[in-house]
Amino acid sequence: MVLKNKMQKSLGSLKVCDYCHVPDRCVTRICLDCDKHLCDICVHRHAEKKECVEHKLVPVSFLLCWFHIEKLTSFCTDCNKFLCNVCSQAKVCEQHNVKDVDNVENETNVIINQCIDDVSQTIKEIEAKLQPAKRQAADCLSSLHVEEYKVNTYLAGLHHKLEEKKRELFNTVSEHRSKLQELKKQLNEDDKKLDLFH
Repeated sequence: MVLKNKMQKSLGSLKVCDYCHVPDRCVTRICLDCDKHLCDICVHRHAEKKECVEHKLVPVSFLLCWFHIEKLTSFCTDCNKFLCNVCSQAKVCEQHNVKDVDNVENETNVIINQCIDDVSQTIKEIEAKLQPAKRQAADCLSSLHVEEYKVNTYLAGLHHKLEEKKRELFNTVSEHRSKLQELKKQLNEDDKKLDLFH
């Protein structure tokens, strides 16, 4: 409970809420996008604004030293950790490279922007290298469509010829069947004539 009270006191001393400006309300969240310090009540007011709907809020406790419950003011690049004034005065990282938090943020932004530029340049280079492959793929696809059309045209012609041949064969079979029936009829008549002589 003592630790919680101390933390609340430290949190409240960080900054007054940027919305309501009520001195006795503790700031509990910070918007990483617009750098607004918010109390619990105004967190909802912030979220209701159309331009703030997708903003990222973090607890203010993220900005406090967990050992001394003090605001983080510097960063040790050797230990890769944030320090409060008490940590700095205790000379925990006396021989290390310690930088002000604001300077670290600026340097980090420069590095991030450089990384973004590098990635953008790499993407452009990759896209430039992919262009010939894309053109070749488009040409292959076009050739494939032409060949597909030829095959379909050939198959349609073949199907038409097969249908014609089928009709011809059907007609030929029908003619032979008619002739066979006539011959059968003639044979029957001849048999009857023969029977008369017996």
